[in-house]
Amino acid sequence: ANISGGATLTDANGRISNIVATNVQTANGVIHVIDKVVLPMLEQPTNTIADFVVANIDNYSSLLAALQKANLVETLSGDTMYTVFAPNNDAFAAFLTSAGFDSLDDVPVDVLTQI
Repeated sequence: ANISGGATLTDANGRISNIVATNVQTANGVIHVIDKVVLPMLEQPTNTIADFVVANIDNYSSLLAALQKANLVETLSGDTMYTVFAPNNDAFAAFLTSAGFDSLDDVPVDVLTQI
């Protein structure tokens, strides 16, 4: 999603859709109207979420440590489809500071599982 120069949404194939209406409230959710069909990635990647995290360890070492502590590396290495909003190292640092933790070792496993 991009809001500079007009609100747009870019799909996995690089198709850019204009966001023409936002926050249309309904009884069971919210609608954001776009002017193109959003398509899934046409060429499916072969790496897993865990593979991505490991391959980008410079930015996601904290996420990897959290996944390891929560025993989720194997889960995110399998065939099940997930959507992950992956916090980078800066996001984890901000979380630790704001939550009053000195390190990931201080964060309870059930909290890491939710993250």
